[in-house]
Amino acid sequence: RELALGGGWSETARESNTQRSAMFEAGLRLGAARPFMGWGPGAVPLTYPNVRGQLSGGVDNVLQLHNTPVQLWATLGAPGLF
Repeated sequence: RELALGGGWSETARESNTQRSAMFEAGLRLGAARPFMGWGPGAVPLTYPNVRGQLSGGVDNVLQLHNTPVQLWATLGAPGLF
C-alpha cells in the first residue's frame, strides 16, 4: 500500500521485507539440510535459531518462517510438501 500510494517503501516496510527474506532463506536452508524427511512437526522453531545467526536481517523473536510452502518443506520434507 505504501508503494502504491506513497511512491516508495518506508523504512519500516524495508525492514519487514528484509526480515521476511531472511525467514525465507532460513526455511530454504532448513529444508535443504533434511530434504526428504524434514525436521518434524514442532521442530522448526527449535532449529531455526541455529540458522538465524547466519542470515542478514534475521529476527531474534520470531520462531516460524512465515511462508507456508517453505514451512511445510522444512517441517515435513519433500513428501509432506507435495
